[in-house]
Amino acid sequence: EPPTNLRKAVYGKSVQLNWNKASQDDDFAGYKVYFSKEGKTEYALQNEILLPFSDSSYRVTVPDFGLYFFKVAATDLDGNEAFAAELIVDVIDNEPPMPPANVMVTSDTARLMISWDANTESDILGYKIYRSIENDKKNLTLLSAELIYTTDFTDSLPANALNKFSYSVLAVDTSLNESKLSSMSSNTMTDALPPIEPFLKKVS
Repeated sequence: EPPTNLRKAVYGKSVQLNWNKASQDDDFAGYKVYFSKEGKTEYALQNEILLPFSDSSYRVTVPDFGLYFFKVAATDLDGNEAFAAELIVDVIDNEPPMPPANVMVTSDTARLMISWDANTESDILGYKIYRSIENDKKNLTLLSAELIYTTDFTDSLPANALNKFSYSVLAVDTSLNESKLSSMSSNTMTDALPPIEPFLKKVS
């Protein structure tokens, strides 16, 4: 008899399968667990050693996020397999990337140039960059409505803006998970404003 009520719980890339058992046949050999990824027709056996009748659960770690199809079969001593109804599992990426590292701010005339190290995750989509004044973490301004796809950004400012500006960057992956903000980096623009010319009030 096949197992019944095949169900799942998903923890990141780990899928916990549970099922109900029928009565044990005299020639019961064990359970087999298979899965196939979306777009593939072949099912891969996950347990080299048959699971005993006393087991009604099995945990599988899938190689990547995406849609998977799971099968659990009860097998007999002659190799016959009775399958539970196929279970479709969408393994969703809900793991945020790491914050970008080594954020640096370089000063120039009427602009500040921000750069950072590229994230090492393979599914990074882009970055968001925020600005504040004097390391004010509670008042941050998003500088671009669009994601930044490079690892540098130029913030053009009025030439008379001589505040100390602080910047923080976060990474966004292809599932739109956002990292925490990076540590802040600050700088002031190069002062390119000449002083006001002197005014002669009196000549003797």
